[in-house]
Amino acid sequence: MKPDFSEFSYGYAVTEEFSNWQDLRLQTAPEFPSLLDEGKKGKGYDVALKPNGTGLPLFLQFKCAQYIKYTWTTQESKLGLFRKPFYRFDLRPTKYSSQHPSLMDLEAQGNEVYYVAPVFHKTPELDHAYSQRQVINQSIFFRPKDIGSLPDNKTHCISFDETRIAYRLSNPIKVASLEAEQVASRLRMQVRQRGDFALSEDSLSRLANSLIKITNGLRIDENEGESILIHQLPPLRQIAYLSRTFLDCAFFIVSEIGNGNS
Repeated sequence: MKPDFSEFSYGYAVTEEFSNWQDLRLQTAPEFPSLLDEGKKGKGYDVALKPNGTGLPLFLQFKCAQYIKYTWTTQESKLGLFRKPFYRFDLRPTKYSSQHPSLMDLEAQGNEVYYVAPVFHKTPELDHAYSQRQVINQSIFFRPKDIGSLPDNKTHCISFDETRIAYRLSNPIKVASLEAEQVASRLRMQVRQRGDFALSEDSLSRLANSLIKITNGLRIDENEGESILIHQLPPLRQIAYLSRTFLDCAFFIVSEIGNGNS
């Protein structure tokens, strides 16, 4: 059973709630549907980040999982993983995309990278969680490195239940998941330890160049014109565009409220 709401709706709800969550503040960079369109129109975009602030880069890929109500015919049930309804979302097969390996590379370079999915699937559930600011608390997080390298180029998925027990299939491997409070605690620690990431031209250029190298294998011919324009953009806009277009991730900067940069 597919969720009643889209990944866009879910991602919007997470982003709005995350923008001022616990003692963390999340700032977002702009996204572009097409660099070529922007170049033709000659229009600029406002950037919701302080140019000389500090914070921690964060990349989130939003997933809406399929709700599996009738479990007896599923591989998960036959393997004895779940006996009750559970959720499942797919990872892009490496024969079509190196997105997951690229997210692992991005994380290996010291960035905070997560898949995040709701542990619910109905629109009233999303509406209620949104009204109570509980969307993040009712979500599940996965670090790419905890999912691990995909063993082949076939289809693989992440399955989990309401208790947040999770597996990577087709060959079942138990996967560590994180709850919202664990992610918040980790982000706070990383912000304090690595809060020297300044939103300066140099630090953003290093991150942008890293993303250009990581996403190089994901380029396709029809993106050639946009690839040329990427190098003409400021680093922050390069990061936002590359992460959204090639990694399907929203890019944020996380800082602590009250640290002088909020």
